Amino acid sequence: MKRFILYNICFLISTNALLAQAIHSKVSYLCTTKLAKGPVHDGLNTLYFTQDKGLFIHHNYPKEDAYLTKGNVMIFMQGDPEGLPVFMNLKEQFLYYKSTYGLANGSFILREDLPDIQWKILSENKKIEQFNCIKAVGDFGGRTYDVWFTPDIPVRLGPYKLWGLPGMILEAKSKDGRVSYEFKSYESPIRDEVKIEKPNVGQEVSWEEYNAHIINKLLRTESLSNDQYRATNNDPDPNYEIEYNKHTVISEYKKQRATNQRRN
Repeated sequence: MKRFILYNICFLISTNALLAQAIHSKVSYLCTTKLAKGPVHDGLNTLYFTQDKGLFIHHNYPKEDAYLTKGNVMIFMQGDPEGLPVFMNLKEQFLYYKSTYGLANGSFILREDLPDIQWKILSENKKIEQFNCIKAVGDFGGRTYDVWFTPDIPVRLGPYKLWGLPGMILEAKSKDGRVSYEFKSYESPIRDEVKIEKPNVGQEVSWEEYNAHIINKLLRTESLSNDQYRATNNDPDPNYEIEYNKHTVISEYKKQRATNQRRN
């Protein structure tokens, strides 16, 4: 407890200094994943940030629709000119991110509350480049992550949607081995002309509208069924995205539909 209080005191002191400067900075990561959809997030990722907001970009995500090779298999990837960004607003506790699931082309822009990650700060320390780092463990999106954060960069952000520690997360690895972010570089202030704001290329929808779209697509598919052929849609693979089993709209709808049919 004393160690955690000390971290937070140092964090608040550093935060006030950084707030006065309003510096635009960036941390770059090398991402490696083992996900069902293929190399969506892999390669160079960069978090652009100020004290109260961040914009996480997947630089190696295709800007246009493309076929990519994964092993001996060709995978079709829907392009995104913005690099599937994740925008996080720490002051108002929300984020925007993009998903291509459920669309033939393009992407959805969805808003969520910042995830409530219950971090456990450990006693282990190490250096990552010039930064003094502390280990922490937390659960996010159906996976448990070992992370290393540094109070030397007093901003409560990290790769993708990971956040909430008293310092920048420089390294994060899921215990199931499917998601890994390794520190590549840090720059402050930055020379890049990057606007740290929510994504705007895509269909901005509420989660209610998104769920309705998925169900309507299911019903259109099922309308093609006949006596010889049964057509339907199912949830995507649980490892479709960084967050495990995030898209369960169809299975939940089918379960409720079956319950209603039994009652009738």
